Amino acid sequence: MIDYISGTVAELQPTVVVIDNHGIGYEMAITLTTYDALLKAKAGETVKLWVSEVIREDAHLLNGFASRRERTLHGLLVNVTKSKKLTNVRASGSDEKAHIVPPIVFSLKEALEYIKADEYVEITPNHIRMRKIILDEIERKRVARAAGNAEE
Repeated sequence: MIDYISGTVAELQPTVVVIDNHGIGYEMAITLTTYDALLKAKAGETVKLWVSEVIREDAHLLNGFASRRERTLHGLLVNVTKSKKLTNVRASGSDEKAHIVPPIVFSLKEALEYIKADEYVEITPNHIRMRKIILDEIERKRVARAAGNAEE
């Protein structure tokens, strides 16, 4: 893997540059930002381009960038589909602890005083529970709306 190539500019076009490094020419695709940076370089001056390689069965392509940051951003754009590795390792302070409120234990008399008109008290041998008469929330709203229209 090539990290960067330094050499003199042999040929410069808005999308392609050829860098001469000790008699070997490296052709690279470049961005407009890199093109502007290369235009500012003086003739014969050594330039340094950060390289991103694309290796295929039929070609070995080089992309040149004026800075390492630009190369990193290009890599993020090209490799969008890479997913985060899922592991069981987590940072110790990143998760907040959930505080679970303990249930309030009512006696039968307290439960009967506490319930509303759309609730009832369910009594089993082991528990006393307060429940909604209609469990489905959408159905409860529909019945409440119908009861509100009936009162008018």
